[in-house]
Amino acid sequence: IRDHQKKPILQEDNTHNLLYAQDLLSMFPGGKMIHIIRDPRDVISSLKSQRWAPNNINDLVEWYSAVMNQWQTQKSQLNRTQFIEIRFENLIANPEKTINEICNFLGIEYNSKLLDLDLSKHNIGRYKNELSAQDISAIETGTAALLKEYNYN
Repeated sequence: IRDHQKKPILQEDNTHNLLYAQDLLSMFPGGKMIHIIRDPRDVISSLKSQRWAPNNINDLVEWYSAVMNQWQTQKSQLNRTQFIEIRFENLIANPEKTINEICNFLGIEYNSKLLDLDLSKHNIGRYKNELSAQDISAIETGTAALLKEYNYN
């Protein structure tokens, strides 16, 4: 795929790519990875409704934590110029600023057409309505380090 600036762009959005960041970036010299982080409570709330994911909160917390721990390991071995982390909530709250940040990271020119996305169904805070206080507490306990690192306290 080529964008309007005639630079090659490959976009692949499989969440599990985080587990193989080092391998993927070694296959694509000069490649860059954008990790969009979400509030773990919202992620786990969303996962709970997926057929392929565990439906027990403790199992979901364990699964999510394992993926994120692997990402922490992967990112510690990457050059900081190879990846960027963006909070999903920042993208929703201030899309122009966040998209500009991504464009700067990618080395492409910002274009206002990049804002032509419908992000109205973002489900930020969904966990508050979909999970019990007990489930939320279990998630907060199990993901405390991540909540702190990404300022979701």
